[in-house]
Amino acid sequence: MTTINTIEDLHKILTENAHWREAIRAALLGDDLLQLPAKFDRFAEQQQAFNTRFEAFIQNQEAANARFEAFIARVEAFIAEQRAINARFEAFIENQEAFNAEQREFNAEMRAFKAEQLAFNAEQRATNARFEAFIERQEAFNANQLAFNEKIDARTTEMQADIKRLDVGIGELKGKNVHDKLPL
Repeated sequence: MTTINTIEDLHKILTENAHWREAIRAALLGDDLLQLPAKFDRFAEQQQAFNTRFEAFIQNQEAANARFEAFIARVEAFIAEQRAINARFEAFIENQEAFNAEQREFNAEMRAFKAEQLAFNAEQRATNARFEAFIERQEAFNANQLAFNEKIDARTTEMQADIKRLDVGIGELKGKNVHDKLPL
């Protein structure tokens, strides 16, 4: 039978005998600490899956934002074209008024046309105002989306810091547990 007189004797026996080493390890660490690496591995896999899904979400969101920005550019181009049309219509109205001064017999018809044109211009301005309001809402949405993305980034950073703290805490627990179990 082997006699253990020093810590070096214990260390030598545990190094040479895997069965004893596992028995001592189980006795010192307990089930909770022995299961901790497997639990941590599952947690890390779940975190990786979450990170993968989150990256896909970010990519989808960036693609949606790009599509929306393209849409906004088209809307802005449309508004610019509408403003050019309005400017041409206003020039047309001025030309019509000059023509009305020269052509008295058409004055009644031209006044009706002018009234219709002014109503169209008012409707067009209302449409432009709605488009501009829409752009403002979209810009607010984009700002909110950026803030949300920043919150997600901050939470991911916090989770990574929590994982690092868990690693340090587990090491400290292992060291304390071994220290508490070893005879002095």
